[in-house]
Amino acid sequence: DWLWIGLACLAIVTTAVVSALVVGSRGADVYGARADILYVAPDAPLDVRQRSLATQGEVARSRAVLAAAAAQEGVPLDQLQDAVSVETGVQDDLLHITVSDEDRGVARRLAQAVATSYLGLAARVEGADARSRIRLLSPAYPLDDRLSPKPLRAAAVGLLLGLVLATGVAILLARRMSAR
Repeated sequence: DWLWIGLACLAIVTTAVVSALVVGSRGADVYGARADILYVAPDAPLDVRQRSLATQGEVARSRAVLAAAAAQEGVPLDQLQDAVSVETGVQDDLLHITVSDEDRGVARRLAQAVATSYLGLAARVEGADARSRIRLLSPAYPLDDRLSPKPLRAAAVGLLLGLVLATGVAILLARRMSAR
């Protein structure tokens, strides 16, 4: 009986991992490119600086910035909105603008266009002050690893889910066996 429970659990875990690998390996390869922007926040308390940096991140993802970049590169705005993410540093004053695409070169061009559009908007809104506080730290560069699919990550999630499910099934079967 215990052997049967062990084999059932092994089958559950194996099925979960294989299923996750199959699902996680689907889809086209998506690559990313990133541009890094240094934002020197005003000399203020940490919470004010963090809020200011978060605001700049939202500005970088704003329609005003992305519409100009989309027009410059000839891509639909909604496609660019879906492809762009902006991360702000936790302990630093950096904005990381990342753009995803199936082509590394296109991702790099789009990331550079978004960064350039953001810098242009910042200069128009903040004037000369922006040039001293907001600078392109690194032009857009392709990321080393593809953004998706991530089959190993999917397999790890499948393994965890399979283990949880197998544990539940094992407990249920063990209780049934002991009730006999």
